[in-house]
Amino acid sequence: MLAYIPFIYFTLLLIIHLANPKKRFGAGAMSLLWIDTSAFFSILVDIRNIYGQFGCNEFALSWMGVLLYCALWTIILLPLTKLDQVDIEIQPLESKQTLFKFICIFLIICMFIHMAIAGSISNIREQIIMDLSDAYSEKLSRDSYSGGAGAMWQWIPNIVALFTPLYLLCWFISITICKQSKLISSLLLLSSTLGMIVGFVNGGRASLFWWIITFLVYLFLFKPSLSPVQRKRIGLTFISFAGCAFLGIVLITLARFEDGSMQALDSFIGYAGQQVNNFCAFLPHADFFHLYPDRLFPLYQYVVKNQSYDMLEFYSYLSSIYPIKMNVFFTVFGGLLVDTGVLGLLVFLVLYILATRYLRYSINNKITIPYLFILSLILCIPIRGLFGWPFTNYHNTLYIIFNICLLLCFKYHIKYGRKTIV
Repeated sequence: MLAYIPFIYFTLLLIIHLANPKKRFGAGAMSLLWIDTSAFFSILVDIRNIYGQFGCNEFALSWMGVLLYCALWTIILLPLTKLDQVDIEIQPLESKQTLFKFICIFLIICMFIHMAIAGSISNIREQIIMDLSDAYSEKLSRDSYSGGAGAMWQWIPNIVALFTPLYLLCWFISITICKQSKLISSLLLLSSTLGMIVGFVNGGRASLFWWIITFLVYLFLFKPSLSPVQRKRIGLTFISFAGCAFLGIVLITLARFEDGSMQALDSFIGYAGQQVNNFCAFLPHADFFHLYPDRLFPLYQYVVKNQSYDMLEFYSYLSSIYPIKMNVFFTVFGGLLVDTGVLGLLVFLVLYILATRYLRYSINNKITIPYLFILSLILCIPIRGLFGWPFTNYHNTLYIIFNICLLLCFKYHIKYGRKTIV
């Protein structure tokens, strides 16, 4: 019974949202559907009784945990659904067209640099055809973020994967409100898939899911600005890329099991539906306050204290002090409880509410490019938040800083003497 509550609740929220004539199916509704889909898979976890397997802790659902889970996601989703007003327009900034083109070219150059650093195309091809389960195991065995040349191979692909929302955002901007050449737009779209390729090579499914959901969220955000012809072309584009991503998810899932497709199916269900139970499993162990600074302030720890985050070491430590599985998906809320305790979660919720209120009142029914960069950061919470805290490592902090810099560059004019630079 408890497993059904989140799905019923989020489905009702979605129905109420769509029944409102002043609302449309936008980025907020798509985020709500994403959370609702995960809640549906939690029902399948319960029906197939795969607790204790495939990333799920032993059965831990409780009234308090389930209701708190629904309440916390409501706090995250409601401000986003308010952005789905039918009269909100996305407006261009004519004076910043040159700056936007420069940003697009810069991102494309970065993509080519990352490809050159990551290795040759033939090397990537060799990795793709190797056993995917072995590739994933190999990645986990070296997934630490220490200094030195070796670290370059580890954190640069992750930076590219996290920049996927920015590449996709710039692609949608480039075909709607700041139209660029077909070459630039095509390269931006292709650049956004590099994270998927890296994820596939490493045998991980998360980056494939993230690309699909991020694309859909931005599609419904920009839908009012798209012509019928553009919607049709983008729909076909999405089907092509998402089909490849879904095929990759299936291949990775099947590659991890040699005992038959039913185990692979249960693995997929556990992957997609473990969040509610895992959140409830950790809840009784949450204390009021503690802090793992290498997780919350990774850039400060790395630059100032020369300390880096090692995922395997961290989860090994957590497993030694908690009697449950820790290397699982706790959602953003469970992740914050693990890293900071109840106080840290409360501080995050307050900051999130303030940020979304600021965004809502700043746009005044007209979203301009500067606030799209901030919105892309906020949308990372529901998109990536089903898995855990979305800004774990120091390259994620750099991604936040980069988005804030873009906000400032597009919102304000930078002058040198009497000349306006941008």
